[in-house]
Order: sequence, then C-alpha cells, then structure tokens
Amino acid sequence: MRKIIAGFLIMISLFSLAGCGQEKKAAETDKTAKTITIGIMPDVESIPFIIAEKNGYFKQEGVQVKIEPFK
Repeated sequence: MRKIIAGFLIMISLFSLAGCGQEKKAAETDKTAKTITIGIMPDVESIPFIIAEKNGYFKQEGVQVKIEPFK
C-alpha cells in the first residue's frame, strides 16, 4: 500500500514540475489583413452585423468583414 501511495506522490510531483516549464513566446500575429465573410439571414437577428459594418466597428478593430445575405 505504501508503494502505491509513494508512486502516486511521485507521479503528482512529476506532473507538477512538468507544468513549470519554460514559457514559450506567443507567435507573432500575421500582419496581413484577412477578410471574414459573415452569412446573414434576412431577419432581425442579423441587424447587429449590419449596424457594426455601417458604423465602421469592424474597421476600428482591424477586421475586414464581408457580409453576404443567404439566398
């Protein structure tokens, strides 16, 4: 029984130490603008997307958005 408990304690210690590894630098974001296409239905639930595009909220956040209604 003591060997089992000792084994679990060793495993927990190893997993804890593995989580304390070196930090990796975050990958630099791609500076090229990409376009996101949002498909909307002709109903009132799509109004926030239309208003955000008309008021330039997407451009303020640096996102190019193309809104296409479903046919």
